[in-house]
Amino acid sequence: MKTTNLSIELKDLELEDHACFLYSTEEEHRSIVSDFIRLGLERNEKVFCVLDEHSPEVIRGYLLCSDLVFRDRAKTGQLQVARYTGTDIFGGAFDPDRMVQWLRDETEFALAEGWSGLRLTTEMTWMLRKFPGSERVLEYEYQSNKFFCHSKCMALCQYDLRRFNPMALKDALLSHPVVIVEEEIYDNLYYSVIPPFMDQEPSWITLNHWLNDLAEHNASHGA
Repeated sequence: MKTTNLSIELKDLELEDHACFLYSTEEEHRSIVSDFIRLGLERNEKVFCVLDEHSPEVIRGYLLCSDLVFRDRAKTGQLQVARYTGTDIFGGAFDPDRMVQWLRDETEFALAEGWSGLRLTTEMTWMLRKFPGSERVLEYEYQSNKFFCHSKCMALCQYDLRRFNPMALKDALLSHPVVIVEEEIYDNLYYSVIPPFMDQEPSWITLNHWLNDLAEHNASHGA
């Protein structure tokens, strides 16, 4: 998978990108997540962190290492940190449609507040806690790709290799155009624009999905 001509720098990630980050050590997590947040703050983007395994104090420490003051950024509204538990971001159950609408709304809010866009990073270990709707995450990942490619928003989904099984990690690779592994960043050659769960649907449903995708693609490109 390490193909050097496909490697890109973290700083080259832009609004519209959707990446998954697969890590196995806390040092890898600190390195990538702190740089991801720092770049967003420096680029005048609103940064939203959804935490599960790590605490807000960990993010505060990451910023201190980058000579950025957590409290000052939070006061301006540029940086928001929330834990998955104890927040109503996702409502009573995870719903892909509602989550994509949340992305749209938060991006519009960020732009209205004067930020250049929205940068989101989420610790995906909340899925392992069997919250209602967590089995629909793959559906959300594919729906969100349509949103990201025409938006002022980007996302980094964090997957701890020590916690997830190979099937979940394979799904993560299939559903993200960009992947970060061991602090290396790649255009993801395993990314599939056709959701694997569509193979389980009747052919006419799959056909309708494809026709709708074709119409949306052509409309977005002025065809």
